[in-house]
Amino acid sequence: MMGSTRTIVVTLGLIAMATANTSGRTFYANPSLSVTQLAAKLKPGDVLVLKPGIYREEITISGLRGTPEQPIKLVGEKGAIVESPGRDGIHFFGGGGSEQVLIDGLTIRKARRAGILVNGSRHITIRNCTIGDNGQWGIQTILSDAITVEDCDLYGSVKQHGIYFSTTDHPVVRRCRIHDNAACGVHFNGDKSEGGDGMISRGVVEDNVIYRNGRLGGAGINMDSAEFMLIRNNLLHHNLSGGITAFTQNGLKSGNGNRILFNTVYFAPKQGRFGVQVVGNVAKSVIEDNVLVCGKGPALHLDTGSVAGLVADRNLYFVHSKQGPVMIDEKRMSLKKWRRLSGADKSSRSVNPLFENPDGDDFHFKADSPVHPLRGDP
Repeated sequence: MMGSTRTIVVTLGLIAMATANTSGRTFYANPSLSVTQLAAKLKPGDVLVLKPGIYREEITISGLRGTPEQPIKLVGEKGAIVESPGRDGIHFFGGGGSEQVLIDGLTIRKARRAGILVNGSRHITIRNCTIGDNGQWGIQTILSDAITVEDCDLYGSVKQHGIYFSTTDHPVVRRCRIHDNAACGVHFNGDKSEGGDGMISRGVVEDNVIYRNGRLGGAGINMDSAEFMLIRNNLLHHNLSGGITAFTQNGLKSGNGNRILFNTVYFAPKQGRFGVQVVGNVAKSVIEDNVLVCGKGPALHLDTGSVAGLVADRNLYFVHSKQGPVMIDEKRMSLKKWRRLSGADKSSRSVNPLFENPDGDDFHFKADSPVHPLRGDP
């Protein structure tokens, strides 16, 4: 009878229990079962719940297709930990692309390559997960579209990035903590050698806290051949290399039309390469309402080819070293000179924003901060 609740037994060489309801079935797994085998049977609206325990399995997901109204869900109860003996913790296999799948509430750690690797899939959401101490990346995507990562903690990637989007359009990173990764916090790589259009388009990175990344180089938010991106309301602090950058290297062409808005980037004295950098003929950028505090490098770095179509204003630029806060090509200059040359940043200022306690990770503004009239205390 539709809408009733009943218990059924699903046999896959192993046994799992499931509950049927109006939106689909709910299956339960424990570490003695094969999550890969259970997941292969899921239909739109089904939920697979991983009970607490350590799952020593490389979970492979292939050809799962939910719908917008009835996505397929893999949900971890508190204490459900994937500790894969293989290359990846969860691998969306490219030979059988999946769509409309939600991964929610899992801890995924110590994979040799990626905590989660998404290949040739679309509309995959990764939510409320803790993903750390993996060999290459926390999350890596390739030739996939509409991948959303939200409310996750991503840390400790040994060799590279917290999140690595490669040739992935419409990526979203929202309300995550991304920290202590060897290279970039979030890296976007438009790569013409991989197929597709060789670009990353129309992504959103907002409301994240990104810190202590870049021991081996790379920016907190690193965009290679990315276009029409929205980078908004992020806090980046104590990273070891760059802040936010857009450049052209591996992609088909320069990525234009990016918006960098309402971000705070902080480096301690003598640290950091730049606050915001736009180079490689990346045109038509909008850089507004940011607070950029650098230790030694410029707060804003552009090359001549990236000044075209630039809109920049209401930013706060400050460099502890007292050098000019703006660099064009390789030439440092004062905000006054930059304003005169470009006509941009007419309402911007070059002053110390006076955070409460940046060494203690408190980035509220002091009562006498000059930032208050600029945009208010967050």
